[in-house]
Amino acid sequence: MRTLGSVPRTDAAGAGPAPPITTPTRVLRGGRDPVLRAAWMDRLRPGSGGRSGARSWTPQFFTELEASIAPGAGHFVRRAWPQLAAAEIRAFFARIGYLGG
Repeated sequence: MRTLGSVPRTDAAGAGPAPPITTPTRVLRGGRDPVLRAAWMDRLRPGSGGRSGARSWTPQFFTELEASIAPGAGHFVRRAWPQLAAAEIRAFFARIGYLGG
């Protein structure tokens, strides 16, 4: 087994699926992204409820994931909508206690 940061991951010869990532994670996907399609977000298994307007997800891949879609953006949300991306990043870090209010 090898590690990716502090999260143990298995490889092809490993003993099974890797455990979910436990680091708080924020995904802002472009609604018109041809590479990582917004429709594929269902693979992250929608859960119930949400925090601060973002959707909350069950822990198959991530234990603490907030995800949302920027409807008119493509693959590079931060380039298409830099103000939105900056605001979402700032708000996420404030919610997890990484930045002051």
